[in-house]
Amino acid sequence: MRSVALKISIPIVLSIFILFGVLGYHSYTERRAAFRRLVEQDAQAVLRVVAQGIALLMEAESRDHVLELMRSARTEIGAFYLEARSPDGRYTLRVPDPPESLPARAEWVHVRVSLPARDTCRQCHTTASPKQGYLEARQDVRPLMATVRFWYTRASLTHLLASILLSPVSYTHLTLP
Repeated sequence: MRSVALKISIPIVLSIFILFGVLGYHSYTERRAAFRRLVEQDAQAVLRVVAQGIALLMEAESRDHVLELMRSARTEIGAFYLEARSPDGRYTLRVPDPPESLPARAEWVHVRVSLPARDTCRQCHTTASPKQGYLEARQDVRPLMATVRFWYTRASLTHLLASILLSPVSYTHLTLP
């Protein structure tokens, strides 16, 4: 009787482990993509505020503070560069990090937000576009994704350990007369 229960329980337990492994991997990839979207949305929200700030600073003719605002925003979202560009490409403000700080391997997220057009913009910019340009940031999300992977792996191993520890209990329960 015991060997029959063992022959039945081992494939069932292995099938459960495989099923949970596949479901866990699928869940991990979905959560990873969702986390990446959250990072992009956070960066877009910051850039929208910065775009409004740039427009206000330009209206107040405080152009020297625009780069300071852009540096602060780059630091806030952890971007490797932040660039403001006019639609015709004639005007570009770029706030890069030093080249030695660029990682050898990176997972980039590009975020772009339109700069609002104001009547005062036409004093310097000749285009009559409703959008005077855009802000673009490039951010390496690899360190964030490594943290997500670490915590997800830790949770998966905890679940696996709990399943292994509970397997003898279920086996004992199956073999009782």
